Amino acid sequence: MLDAHYEIFRKIYLIVSSELAKKMMIQRVCCRAWKRREKEGLVFEVRVEAVDRLARLSGMSKFIIIRPPSKYLKYT
Repeated sequence: MLDAHYEIFRKIYLIVSSELAKKMMIQRVCCRAWKRREKEGLVFEVRVEAVDRLARLSGMSKFIIIRPPSKYLKYT
């Protein structure tokens, strides 16, 4: 489901149950971006907030995930 939303809007909105879950979800999104190897690179916006702190979508914490193009990464 996240793939479909990302392909259309280049943004991902996540609402989680707690601050700890928020940190864990940010780690998961970064890991997913790292595993997704694309020749042209990958840039997308992630907004994550705990449900008890959510007032409106525009007020969510925003993170920009940048994955450089694979031609610049050397795997050893």
